[in-house]
Amino acid sequence: MCNDGGRKISKLGSSLVEEIEGGNTLNQAINLNKDYFNSFYVSMVQLGEKCGKLENTLRLLSTYYLKQFQIASKFKKALSYPILLLSFTLVLGTLVITKLIPIICNTILGIGGTISSSLAFLLKTSRFITSNVLLEISILSFLIALFNLIKGNIGFRRIIDKFIFNTPLIGILISRNMQINIVNAMTMALESGADIIETMECIIDMNTNMEIVEKLQTIKMLLRQGKGISICFTSVKLLNPWCLSMIRVGEQGGCLTEALSRVSEVLQEELDNDFDKLMVYLEPVITLLIAAFIGFLVLTVVTSFTSLMNQMGGV
Repeated sequence: MCNDGGRKISKLGSSLVEEIEGGNTLNQAINLNKDYFNSFYVSMVQLGEKCGKLENTLRLLSTYYLKQFQIASKFKKALSYPILLLSFTLVLGTLVITKLIPIICNTILGIGGTISSSLAFLLKTSRFITSNVLLEISILSFLIALFNLIKGNIGFRRIIDKFIFNTPLIGILISRNMQINIVNAMTMALESGADIIETMECIIDMNTNMEIVEKLQTIKMLLRQGKGISICFTSVKLLNPWCLSMIRVGEQGGCLTEALSRVSEVLQEELDNDFDKLMVYLEPVITLLIAAFIGFLVLTVVTSFTSLMNQMGGV
């Protein structure tokens, strides 16, 4: 995998050098290798060349994607342990239900005992899982195929995006991350010499979330009508009041990019705090759920054996 990635990067570098030495601009060379670059990167390089600030734009792009990588790493770090723990519990629970529960039930029934209703439910679950493997695989494959078929539908995407934003804790993190991306992209585009309309077009191209795209399109429309940046952002409630007041001050004082940089720093601090809150709540909740599941299994087995001992004692 690593060697394959290295070969692709080497091939890309050689292609860019060859095109530039052949008389093409960096933007033209990148357009001939679009598969390696997203639309936002291509648009920013084009703006940098257009405004004569390509070197500065490339430096800003480097900083921007470094911040993106750092945020993505935080997401992975925050969610890796809970996902690993849940996966382990799911695998262990499946093995207990499909392998251990039938043995326990057969042992109890084999010596003339009766199993409790909860243990009988687990036994039925075990039999269903083991006897309908093909059905379960077929249903899972159908759901995956259905999702791939309709994921491009705008209405479906809007529902999914809305669900993501309304998810407790996780939705807040994703929303905050998108706000940081938008503010950082605005800062970079304006420092590269783009006007505000070009800046919004670049930001719209980089976003895939329908909720955010619709708000950005509303901002773009209001900007075309001559509205101020702070007024446009206030109308769609994309940022919190403090950040909006900072943008308003920067806009009125002629230091918008500095104000946007400060807003980005504040949003980053809020994102870090949100990560801390997520870990504070998420780990205990997952631990309690796992403990409840294990406790149910243990209590079910112990209750059945206790009932069996009582039956044998009464004989």
